[in-house]
Amino acid sequence: MKGIELPINVLVIIATAVIVLLGIVVLYMSGAGGGMFQMSATAAENNACAELQRFGCGTTSLDQVMIDYDTNRDGSVDTDDNLESYCNNIRGGLVKYPIVEEDGEDVNEGNRILYCKVTICGCTGLPQPGEAVTE
Repeated sequence: MKGIELPINVLVIIATAVIVLLGIVVLYMSGAGGGMFQMSATAAENNACAELQRFGCGTTSLDQVMIDYDTNRDGSVDTDDNLESYCNNIRGGLVKYPIVEEDGEDVNEGNRILYCKVTICGCTGLPQPGEAVTE
């Protein structure tokens, strides 16, 4: 009987190790912990800002620049994820320049746009956020 115990113990240890390794592989492939295909916010921001500058900071609307990041936190990257949503929701544009309506218009919209273009994306030749702007 002693000769049989060693191989059974070794088989149990090997089986346990294989199960643990399979569990780790399944967790990694399922995307637990951020996933392996999700782009970081910084990389997505850099790509989107480069696209904005390539199209022209002064003439391009922020909602025309798509970003490969879940900016509205709905669980997927889709057409609602654009540079405007990223700047407002992820980078704090709505916190710095909250929606303030006067006569039915948001007086801070231009400041949020400039905050994104100038402060986040580094566009030049535009007014600074907070200056009187109508866009």
